[in-house]
Amino acid sequence: MTTIFRRVGATIGSMALLSLGGVASAQESADSVDTSVSGAATYHAGDGIKLSDDLLMHPRVDLEGGYQSNVFFADDTDDNGDGTQGAKGSPLMRVGVGAGVSTNTDKVELPKLVLSGDIELLWNQYLSGNSDINDRSDMGITAMAQLDITPKGPVGFTLSDNYVRAVNPPPAEFSEDADRDKNSLNARLALRPGGGALEIFAGAGWDIDIFESNAFTFAARNIINFNAGAKWQWLPKTQINTDVNLGLVFVDSSALRVDRNTSTPLKAWVGISTLITPNFGTVLRAGYGNSFQSGEAFNSYLALAELRYAFGPTMKSAIGYSHDFADSVIGNFRADHSFFARFAAIVNGQFELNVKAEVRFRDYGGIPPMEGQLQFCGDPPCSTPDRSDTIFRFSPVASYQINEWLNASARYSLLSDTTDAYVRNRSLPPTAPGDSFGFVWQEFMIDMQAKF
Repeated sequence: MTTIFRRVGATIGSMALLSLGGVASAQESADSVDTSVSGAATYHAGDGIKLSDDLLMHPRVDLEGGYQSNVFFADDTDDNGDGTQGAKGSPLMRVGVGAGVSTNTDKVELPKLVLSGDIELLWNQYLSGNSDINDRSDMGITAMAQLDITPKGPVGFTLSDNYVRAVNPPPAEFSEDADRDKNSLNARLALRPGGGALEIFAGAGWDIDIFESNAFTFAARNIINFNAGAKWQWLPKTQINTDVNLGLVFVDSSALRVDRNTSTPLKAWVGISTLITPNFGTVLRAGYGNSFQSGEAFNSYLALAELRYAFGPTMKSAIGYSHDFADSVIGNFRADHSFFARFAAIVNGQFELNVKAEVRFRDYGGIPPMEGQLQFCGDPPCSTPDRSDTIFRFSPVASYQINEWLNASARYSLLSDTTDAYVRNRSLPPTAPGDSFGFVWQEFMIDMQAKF
């Protein structure tokens, strides 16, 4: 983007990057048949530090180095303001320190109380001769704590809290520095009558999502979720499940300058997962979703269809399709038709390969108009504010277990967004070219992690 577009146009256009991560998709959360790959050597921490008779802490150190191809998520025509155009890449180093705390339950068949927690500080350092790129260096933080009461008993309760400070590398959510803090507090009650074949559950959650820059206060939101459902292990290899999720999304409508204060997204699912043969399994889910909000709202079917095939105990694959929606900061909602595939294999108990690929055909609804000199366009010649994207992800990871506590890995990440959305100067003729929000982003990293 040009310098002025980077500063002003980011308010609407580049906000789509915020939605690329988003809420976990249906295929990531579906209850299903076993997908783990057996045959791997046990990669675990060392002896750790004993905090009490049954509570251990395991420190770890993580060192990564590699290259990021497009720090500012630019397209080929973007003006960098220094006489150059297009993507700017940079070497990148990450140094992380963390620790995990957990209750030792190895000697207890039915534990009554299980505590777990984890924290990691990850410094992201760009190693470029460009000062604008190096200024993106920052500290990412992740932390979680969880309490499980009788997790395998007839009545179980789980309380968890997760905090993330996400920084620009990778990937940037805006074309300016926009560190983001998100905290999720969740509680879940489960009833397992009759030995556990049937589980009935209910839960509630509270998500707080804020930005550290005053320029992006419009994107801050509070989300309260309620969910309930059941799982029934009908046959040894078949599970029937159903769940309903109702959310309350609160945003600052005055910051958005639109008549949209809250949305109440509803999702209702029913599904079945089963092994048809020892090597072939399916996951099928169908449902209904409605975003229930003023203005344009999502109101359609939800679906998930996944086929899984195991070539053996150490090699498994899956392909599938899903249709889902989620709240979006650049409009009322986003809706995805997704096609995905994954593959996992273990070789000689030490080498592991994981490959994931996904393409999403995404539509945004309820995008508010831009005010001022710049105009957001979703369809040449700027006739509507609608936006449609094709998002492609590809992420192979190869790891080698050097010993029980030391692991080395190499990973490649590709993220591509092809979109019809662009921003233009209102003073120019309608047929004048605009500035596209599409981009191609790549990263290659080598990682060494030690757990003590």
